[in-house]
Amino acid sequence: MDTAVRKVKGQCRCGQVKFEVTSEPLITMACHCVGCQKITASALFPNATFLL
Repeated sequence: MDTAVRKVKGQCRCGQVKFEVTSEPLITMACHCVGCQKITASALFPNATFLL
């Protein structure tokens, strides 16, 4: 069993807000809405929700 602490780092689109979490995500998903397609210039936007 792997007991290593996993760190996930991220930031907002402009880079002004940065964060680091060590918990597992509550949910992961990929959004396919037009807004997310424009932001990423791709067909989907992968994201995750964490409990802070």
